[in-house]
Amino acid sequence: MNKIDIGSAIDGKWHPPVILFHAGRMQVNDASYYNDSRKLSGPPRILIKRTLSGSGVVYVGGKRFLIPPGHVMVIERPGDNVYCYEDNGEPWRFEFVSMTFYNPDGMLPGEFRDNPVFDLRGQHDLSRRLTELIDICSRPGYQPELADSALTYSFFLAYIAARDEQNRVKPPDSVIKLKAILESDLAEPLELDVLAEKFRCRSETLIRNFSASFGLTPIRYRTRVRLRHACVLLSDTGMSIKEIAAACGFESQEFFSRQFRKYVKVSPGAYRANPDPLLLTGLIVK
Repeated sequence: MNKIDIGSAIDGKWHPPVILFHAGRMQVNDASYYNDSRKLSGPPRILIKRTLSGSGVVYVGGKRFLIPPGHVMVIERPGDNVYCYEDNGEPWRFEFVSMTFYNPDGMLPGEFRDNPVFDLRGQHDLSRRLTELIDICSRPGYQPELADSALTYSFFLAYIAARDEQNRVKPPDSVIKLKAILESDLAEPLELDVLAEKFRCRSETLIRNFSASFGLTPIRYRTRVRLRHACVLLSDTGMSIKEIAAACGFESQEFFSRQFRKYVKVSPGAYRANPDPLLLTGLIVK
């Protein structure tokens, strides 16, 4: 991967607002792959990574975001973020584009900085543009040209527009009501067939609409809400782990412990001994 000397790329005093810096494709499978944007120096830039297989993780302001296949991470560097590979048994394969800005102020809207992961699977035009930039930058002896900068800036604006459009799409009323149900009465069993009948739709439709709006199935969303509540009970009460499992709707203490280890990465007892807020924010629900 060859970095480009921006200063010698374009002669004269005027520079386009953004330059295609470098791009490529990589695979990592070592937990030592760790990048802290808070300690970075150099020109302000936007880094975009699209996961092809496996997954990576990005931390922003103490919150943990998974970058699964088909999703992109879009961050500012330098910035308040850290991205890395957490060994999950499968290498993280990704492609990336880095673009340098000459006007660094306000590169990304605040809400996009706070939540840097975006599902690109349904964004066919945006995916095509990203691949085009990677292919351009992969040419032997590549040096940035004004035409490439125009394509890069066009992609950046298209990304902002796509996220803005997604933010303006309101979920169906049935999905909003289901979300409220999933976040309440955590000890009660979840009966999607009964809820679908209540909302006068098929359970498959309800699951599909909810997943499209929140990126998780209702079951997984409910599990994460339950585990977040369990973390609060572990740190703030003297309830036994068995009592907490029942209060959060898990069928047994053993199943609760397995789910807790799967998502929080430590046992309930270890979390109680050291209630790390960073682990709690790993259970992100929108």
